[in-house]
Amino acid sequence: MISCESISIQFGSEVVVENLSFSLQKGSSLALIGPNGCGKTSLLKILAGLARPSHGQVLYGTDTKNNHENPLQKNLSCLYLSALPAFFLDQSCLENLNLYLSCYNKTYHIDYARELFSKAGLSKKMNSPVRTLSTGQKRKLTLICAVLTLPDLLLADEPSLGLDKNGVTFCLEIFNKLKENNVSFIIASHDDVIVKWCSDVLPLGSFSSQTRNAVPKKLMAIL
Repeated sequence: MISCESISIQFGSEVVVENLSFSLQKGSSLALIGPNGCGKTSLLKILAGLARPSHGQVLYGTDTKNNHENPLQKNLSCLYLSALPAFFLDQSCLENLNLYLSCYNKTYHIDYARELFSKAGLSKKMNSPVRTLSTGQKRKLTLICAVLTLPDLLLADEPSLGLDKNGVTFCLEIFNKLKENNVSFIIASHDDVIVKWCSDVLPLGSFSSQTRNAVPKKLMAIL
C-alpha cells in the first residue's frame, strides 16, 4: 500500500532520520516510537504528502510501474490527524464535521453521528462552538471525523494526547471500527496502550537495547 525508500530527514546540519526504508500493507498498523525530536511528526507529514524528505521517496499503491509520490495522485484516501487539532473555533462541532467530510466527498447518517458523539461524551456539545471544547474533547472530535471519513490510510500524531482513561478507550474503539473496514494505520505515540494496539513497531532515534530487542525482527532489519 505504501513504502518508504531510503528516507532521510535533515534540518540544517542535523540528520534526524537517515536511510529509512519500510513498507506497510493494507489493513496493517504501525507505531512510530522514539524520543522527542527523533522525526516522528516529520515522517508522518512526509507520508501525508505535506512535506518532502531530504532524501528518498514515498511510493503508494501495489503497482510498481505506476506508483506515485503523492497519495492523491494514486486515488488513495489519506487522513492526517495532527497532534494539535485544527478546527474553525467559532463554528459548531457539527458544522466542523460537515466541512471536514465535504473535503473527502463523504456523507453520514445523523443518527450514527449522534451515537458517536454520545459515546465520546459530547452529546451536549454537538451544536456548541469548538472553542468551548477542552483539549481532550477536541481530540475526540478528530476521532469522530476519522471514523466517518473512513480513509484508506490513517496517519495519527499522538492520537491519545490529552485524553483521560475513558478517552483512550474511545480512541481504541474508533481504531477498531476503522480496522474492521481494512483501514491502514501509522501512528506516532508515547502511549504504551496505543503502541501495544498496533501490530508492528518502528523505533526512531536512540533507544536502549532493551527497547530495541522488543521490536519485531522484520522491522529491526531495516534500522
